[in-house]
Amino acid sequence: DQGVITTKDAAFGTIQEKIIQPVSFVVADPSSGEKEVVAAAEFELYPVKVTEVQAQKSMFLNLSTKKTGRLTPKSLPEKACQTYYTYQTSNAKVAKVYTDGTVEAVGNGTANITITAGDGSKKKTTCKVTVSQPVTELTISTKDGRETCGTGMTLQMYAHADAAASSDKVNWTVVQNDKVATIDQNGLLRVGKNIGFDRFIWVTATAADGSGVEATKMIDVCESISRLSIDQSKLTLATSNTEKYPISTEVKFSGTKERPLKVIVSNPDVAESWQTAPDKYIVIAKRKGNTSITYKAIDGSGKSVKCNVKVVEPVTDLSISTQTGSNYLSPGKSVKMIATVNEGANEKGVYWKFKNPEQDELYATLSKDGKLTAKTVSENQVVSVYALAKDGSATASEPYDININQYPLKRIGIHYGREADETVQTTLCTGDRIGTFLNEKEFNIQAWGIDSEQREVMLSDVPFTVTSSNSNVVNVKEVREDKIFVIQSGNQAGTAKITVTAKDGSNMKKTLTVKVVNPVRNITIMSQTDSYDIASGTKLQMKAFATANASDKKVKWLLTSPDPDIDLEKYVTLSSSGVLEVSKDNQRKFEINVSATAMDGSEVRANKNLMVYPRGEKINLYREGKTEPGEELPKSFTVESEEYFVIKSDREDACPSYKITYTQGAVRVFSLVEEDDTMLHFFPAKKGKTTIKITALDGTNMTATYTVYTNNPK
Repeated sequence: DQGVITTKDAAFGTIQEKIIQPVSFVVADPSSGEKEVVAAAEFELYPVKVTEVQAQKSMFLNLSTKKTGRLTPKSLPEKACQTYYTYQTSNAKVAKVYTDGTVEAVGNGTANITITAGDGSKKKTTCKVTVSQPVTELTISTKDGRETCGTGMTLQMYAHADAAASSDKVNWTVVQNDKVATIDQNGLLRVGKNIGFDRFIWVTATAADGSGVEATKMIDVCESISRLSIDQSKLTLATSNTEKYPISTEVKFSGTKERPLKVIVSNPDVAESWQTAPDKYIVIAKRKGNTSITYKAIDGSGKSVKCNVKVVEPVTDLSISTQTGSNYLSPGKSVKMIATVNEGANEKGVYWKFKNPEQDELYATLSKDGKLTAKTVSENQVVSVYALAKDGSATASEPYDININQYPLKRIGIHYGREADETVQTTLCTGDRIGTFLNEKEFNIQAWGIDSEQREVMLSDVPFTVTSSNSNVVNVKEVREDKIFVIQSGNQAGTAKITVTAKDGSNMKKTLTVKVVNPVRNITIMSQTDSYDIASGTKLQMKAFATANASDKKVKWLLTSPDPDIDLEKYVTLSSSGVLEVSKDNQRKFEINVSATAMDGSEVRANKNLMVYPRGEKINLYREGKTEPGEELPKSFTVESEEYFVIKSDREDACPSYKITYTQGAVRVFSLVEEDDTMLHFFPAKKGKTTIKITALDGTNMTATYTVYTNNPK
C-alpha cells in the first residue's frame, strides 16, 4: 500500500526496490454514478546494475568555428540499465553542459564534465573539455631577420599568432620549389647544395587549431658566399675635413657576389656605414671616439669581416701667446711661446714658424719647441711668430708680434700722492670713509720707470700688469689710461702686496705693501665700579670699549671740565691707561668730562661726564622729620610702622650716592633719591630684626651698618 515494487527473482541479479506514487482521479458518469479509476505504470526489470560508464576522455572546442560538442556515454555491462545519464561541469565560465550531453564553449580554459549513470549505481566518468581562442592572424619572422639562405645552409623560421590566440602552433610547408628546400615542423628551413641558379621560394605557416589562418614569406635562395674580404681593416677619420684625414671614405669588398651585407656598428655614436654600390660601403665619422664595424653575410654562411674605425677631432681653433703674457723681449732674453688648441683635439702639437723668416731671423731665433730668443739690436724691432697644427688640419694661428726693446726698464718707482717712495706702505680701512679718517677705502698710485739709458719713462709707454697677493684684502679696482691705479680695500682685514710688473722684457717689479684694517666705529666709556662719582683722595679706573672687530682698539684719554675756574692739573689727573685720580686736597664739588679717542686714525670719540666731591668722613641715618641734623640715629633702633629715613654724610657737599644692602628679615627696605637726598623706605613685616649696610659710591668705600628691630608691626 506504500507503492513499493520489489524484484523477487534472484536470477535477475541484485534485488532492487522502486517507490512509485500512484495518481488517482474521479470521472463523473451520470448513468453509473461516481467510480474510482486507477492509473497504471509499466517498469522494465534489467538483470544487472551498471558497473562502468564510458565516454570521450577529452573534447576540444573553440570560440569561433567549433563552439559546441556532444558527449556520447555508454554503460557496461551491455545488459545494464542505459536509460539516462546526469552531467555536471566543474567550471561553467569555460564550458556549459546540457541534459542531452551537449557541451557549449563559454571562455578560454579547461573544465571537467562529470557523467553519472542514472540507474542508482552512482558509476561515473569524466571528460576534459579544452576551450581555446582560434588564431585570427599569423606572421613569420626569421633568425637575425635574414630573408636570404645560401646553398647547403639552414634558416630558422618562426611563426607568431595574434596575442589573443590560445596557441601559436603551426604546420610548415614549402609552397613552391619544394625540391630546392625543405622545412620541418619546428620551422627549420634547409636549402640543398645544388640548386642550379638563384631563385625565390615561398614558405607557408598554417595555424594548427583548425582556424585555417595562414601566412607566407618569400625567401631568396642563392649560392653561398665562400670568401669575404675588405680592402681596409683600419680607418682613421676626422670630425671635419682635414688635409690628413677625411670625414668619410669608402671601403671595398670582394667575394660578396654583389649581395648586401648586414652592418653591425659597436658604437653608432662614433661612425655609421651603409651600402653605396654592390661591393662598396661608405663609412662616415660622427664624433670623436673608437668603434668597430662588422660586415656580415646574410646567407647563413657566417662569413664576416671587421673594420676598426678611429675618429679624431682635428685642431679647429689655435691661438698663441707668451708664457709671461708679455709681447716685449729684451736683447739676449728668451721667452717660451705657448699654443692653445680646442679642448677636444686629439693632437695638440704645433710647428713654430716666423711669418717673415728672412727678416725675422735677423733679430731672433725660434726653436722647435717654441723658445724665442732676442738678438742684440741697434733699435727697437718687431718679429712675427705663428703656429701650425701638426695633425694635418692645416689650422694656423694668427701671427703674434714680439717687440724687441732696445732699452728695457732698469727700475720701477711708485708715486703715492706727492710722495715718491721706493718702499711705499699705506693703510686702508674696510667699509666707507669715516669722518676725517685719513686711511680711506681706496686711493690712487702712479708708477714710473727708469730705462737702461737712465731716462724716466712713464708706464703708459710700456706694457705692465698690476696684481694683488690677496684680493680679499685689497684689489686693483681699475687701471686708467694714464696708468693711475685705483687700489681698493676688500672685505677682509689683513696685509696684501700690490705688485707692478713691467712687460717690456725687463720683468722689472715694484711692490706696494697695503695694510687693511677694520676701523673703530664706536666707543663706549664705563667705570670699573659702574659709578660716575669720585671723592677727593680716591681713584677710579675708566674703561673704553671699541668696536669688537676693530683692528686697533687703543684709545687716547682726555680730561676737561666745563667749569673754567677749576685748576684740573692741580686737583684731578687722568693717566694714559684711563685711571682717574682726585687729589685729597680738593674741597670743592665740580663736574669733569672724560673722553676717549680711537688711535687708529678713525677719530671716533666718546665722552662721559663725572662729578667730583669733597671727601666725607662719616655716613649718618636720620628719621625724616623726626631728627635734626647732628642728631643721627644709634646703630640699633626700632621701627613699628612704615617710616622714611634720610642718608646724610658728615659733609653737606659730599657725594650723595650710596649702595644699600640688607638681610631679609623683619623689615623690607626700598631706596629712592629725592633731589640730592638718598632716602630709605622701611616696611615692618614681622617681629624680628634686619641688618642694613650703607656704602658710599664715591670711591672712599665708607660704610655704615644699622640693626633695625620691630616688635609689634602694624
